[in-house]
Amino acid sequence: MPDPTLITQLDQLRDYYVQQQKTTNNLISGLKNASAAWNKLNRAMGDYAPIAVDADHLEQAQQALQQMPVKMAVEEVLLADLRQQNKALTQLVTALKETSTALQSDPVDVIKLDRGYAVLQNSELEHELLEELEQELQRAQEQLGNVFGAALHERLAELGIDMAGRAPRFEAGRFEIVANFISRKVSLNYGKMEVARNIPISIDAVIRAYQTAVKQIMGRNEDGEVWIKQFKAAYENARRLAEKSSPRVNIVDCYFQMVLLRQNRAFGLEPSKHTITDYTRPQFMYDFVQFRNFAAEGQQIHLHVATKSQTDTPSKSMWMVDGDSPHAGYYVADVEFTRG
Repeated sequence: MPDPTLITQLDQLRDYYVQQQKTTNNLISGLKNASAAWNKLNRAMGDYAPIAVDADHLEQAQQALQQMPVKMAVEEVLLADLRQQNKALTQLVTALKETSTALQSDPVDVIKLDRGYAVLQNSELEHELLEELEQELQRAQEQLGNVFGAALHERLAELGIDMAGRAPRFEAGRFEIVANFISRKVSLNYGKMEVARNIPISIDAVIRAYQTAVKQIMGRNEDGEVWIKQFKAAYENARRLAEKSSPRVNIVDCYFQMVLLRQNRAFGLEPSKHTITDYTRPQFMYDFVQFRNFAAEGQQIHLHVATKSQTDTPSKSMWMVDGDSPHAGYYVADVEFTRG
């Protein structure tokens, strides 16, 4: 449970700003009434005009009424400022109430707390108070993470899958599970690539997404001998298109050519999303690790590890998961075929 003193501070601030809001609303109401009275007076003068004793004096009075600086200030300046201030006060009061309510729930409502904190960050609240709220938000996420992580660990263990890591990032075999407790969503990564997103933050939904991803990436019946020959052809195509004399070819270019080689006749006749045969990047990365030691025409793949600048660019390198953890592996930038 968060510090009761913090909740008391928030409630006292809300009462303070509620009073400001009431004062502002009273002035808005008074100005609206004054404006209405002004308009009523102007209409009354218009009605009186046909029977006016001195029409010239009445016209002068009407013109003076329309040009009075006080009326212009009320209608064009002050009232607009007050409405803007009232809107800001309403947002602030709502955020303070939402934040206080979130802190008093068990467990702390992370979504409400984050929403309220985001508004309060842009206010003039004391820095110390905002720091306390940020710490409470972090603690609330950690608490949810511990509960979620323990439940997920138990379910994965029942399936014979080891889980490591701590909230919000967990490891399940070669996959990384990333939880966002504010959005109530989970994403699933393989080879530093997102393979499933917007998974509801429920154990069953995460398990289903994980099993689907394992099947799609690791559960295919790929022939290694066929794959290495196809990759060699993709490598040659990429090298020819790049017009390179060097035998080194970028791995991403090879992947692109391999996707084209795997297409059926229907795609060749009419390329579209309906005729394309999927071969995702994670599938390719998994196959590369599985079959990179196979030989094609007496040659084997020789890989070149990516430099730091290349690892930051998905178009220049790929992370090959080669172990029992999503973080066990290596970046590949270029490949070439060599003998023995």
